[in-house]
Amino acid sequence: MFKKELTLGALLLSVGIANAIPLFDGEFTVGVVQQKPDGWLKYKGTTVDLRKDLGFDDKTKFFAKAKLEHPIPLLPNIYLQYMPMEFKGDRTTAFQFDNKVFAGNIHTEVQLDHYDIGLYYNVPMVSAMTSGVFDAEVGLVVRIIDFKEKVSDGTKTSTADFTAPIPMLYGSISINPVDLLSVVVEGKGITYNNNYYYDFSGEVRLSPFNAVVMKPFISLGYKIERLRIDDVSNVYGDIRIKQPYISMGINF
Repeated sequence: MFKKELTLGALLLSVGIANAIPLFDGEFTVGVVQQKPDGWLKYKGTTVDLRKDLGFDDKTKFFAKAKLEHPIPLLPNIYLQYMPMEFKGDRTTAFQFDNKVFAGNIHTEVQLDHYDIGLYYNVPMVSAMTSGVFDAEVGLVVRIIDFKEKVSDGTKTSTADFTAPIPMLYGSISINPVDLLSVVVEGKGITYNNNYYYDFSGEVRLSPFNAVVMKPFISLGYKIERLRIDDVSNVYGDIRIKQPYISMGINF
């Protein structure tokens, strides 16, 4: 709960700073996302399918994102995002996990809340050379994953609870053909040996009001996360989470 309140507080603080100091630019977004998990996982046992064996189904969550840009040369801009993620399922089946054999009515809970904290730069001259039609950003994001897991069949239980920071390269491209319409593509990722983790999203934004101080917008987008694990602390897996979303926000 403390991590969640801290992240939401930082998101709201960034908007407050931008309003208090007119030289700052940025954006603040809130939205609703439908998370569709798929794939498999193996930990000291047999391969477990997220949907067939664990009974995971689609979930709907709220999320928030903020970006804060300043006019000071050489200093990076700030990127913040909070994305909650939690899946629960019940299945009558049998499998081996964490050196334990689970059988019968198995209940599983997994939490994978994301807290992104990043620094980025606008790629020089892209916006100026294209009269503001194109803009590009590059940087580094640290994704803090708050992980909790519980598997139980009524007689045996496996639990895990940890927080892991994952550094990821960040890049974004914005296309603004007209004032009322823009397309934003964003990517984050890391790879090491046969392991990789990426998060790609693309959205279409409509800005119905071209306000002077704050420009509101609504977005329709699609996002996909994929995590490939090849023997990291006896964990193997290939997990994909597809996430259509809708959001609203302000540019300032």
